Amino acid sequence: MRTLGGQQIEIGFAQDLQLAQSEEALAGQPRALITRADLALIESEYSLALSLYAQAAQMARRTGETIAQAEAFRGQAYIARHRGDYEEAMKLATSAIELAPSLHALRARCFNTIGLCYFISSNDAERAIESWRAALEEAREAPDDRFARIVLHNLGLPYSMEGDFNEALRWLGQMIDGRSESAHRSGRDQAPFPQEAIAHLNIARLKIAQGRLDEAESHLQRGLDRCQLFNLKTATAETLEAFGNLYRERSDYTRALDFYDQAARAYRDAGVALTDKELLDERALTHLRMGDTKAAEREADEYFRARASGSPSERSTALITRGRIEIALGRAMEAEASLVEAAAIARHDRLLYNEARASVLLARLLWDLNRKDEALALLRRAVDLSIRYDYSYLLSSEADQSLSLFYAAISAGVAPDYLAQIVPVEAAKAMAAEAQSRRQTAGEIRVAAFRDNGALTRN
Repeated sequence: MRTLGGQQIEIGFAQDLQLAQSEEALAGQPRALITRADLALIESEYSLALSLYAQAAQMARRTGETIAQAEAFRGQAYIARHRGDYEEAMKLATSAIELAPSLHALRARCFNTIGLCYFISSNDAERAIESWRAALEEAREAPDDRFARIVLHNLGLPYSMEGDFNEALRWLGQMIDGRSESAHRSGRDQAPFPQEAIAHLNIARLKIAQGRLDEAESHLQRGLDRCQLFNLKTATAETLEAFGNLYRERSDYTRALDFYDQAARAYRDAGVALTDKELLDERALTHLRMGDTKAAEREADEYFRARASGSPSERSTALITRGRIEIALGRAMEAEASLVEAAAIARHDRLLYNEARASVLLARLLWDLNRKDEALALLRRAVDLSIRYDYSYLLSSEADQSLSLFYAAISAGVAPDYLAQIVPVEAAKAMAAEAQSRRQTAGEIRVAAFRDNGALTRN
């Protein structure tokens, strides 16, 4: 699975905020500055928010308001994490925790930030989960049911990255399902909140990977509504990108490219470089499906250069796309090298979905190169992963490109009952009839040859 860029949730105290009447009214009031900064943060005005947090921290330090100082550090930690300075983010979040031993709501958010830093920067799922469990405990102690559901969502991120989509969906959905339960308990509707946009986006991404496109569209629309309601610029761009992916899967390439163009404009509006996101890779795949290999190669090369020193998920994703394009261009040697490296990275870092993607593509390549045994072994690994984690949509898409490989796998006893559901039934029947016809023709040729030899002997 992709890195789900932007999926990580961080939150400030930007709930029920009211803007001060004038900038002068904020002077000498660190808490008012923090409230204004939180509003700027949720509207993706990061430079303004950082400036206000810094002013508040200095002011609180002078006046000895440790709680206000802790809240300023919490906001600064969020921005540091957002900008990729994970060491600084963890340092600030830890300082905030130490300054506020009894402020459970703040501590929950800081532990959440620390968990995200571990998860993003080093893919250290164990330490991330440890931090998120601490955040969950603090949120429940607050009590802060809304933030507890946000942390429950984050606990699904390692499963999503790994490729255990169903387990990820179980966790991710708790933010949305929990809101419905809270409304039921309280007897009144619960107001939407910004982080629901991210939950809907992440759920939609996984459903696209599973081929559940109508469900994905519903979540994307609900996510986009919340992005627009709360003016979430980066999340809006990511949701538009996901809409492009959805329409690509529906083979509506014109609409897909239109959504990608909208996403690119939204990223620029949010101050986010396209090379920091997956948009280039997604556009490359779309151009490839359209048969425009030049455009696909151009976009993929730019993404590959940007991700050469990125996370294992980013590197393996870039290599898989490069391998796919090289197959289309007939560069078998280069494609094999890219896909072997992608599979190795994915296997080492337990990125199971990417391992399945690389394995099945490599199987297709080797099958066409007449390296049958190697191809079947690779396909067997992809099938094993698919049976365990439900990658049937991936396999069915690849089967359309190499029916002979999949039919050979069925004939070789590679999960025949499972693959029979993957390979189109009519195609499988046609291939079986074709194989029978070839065997019959071969038999007739052998009989004819035997007769001819016999006749020559008699003569």
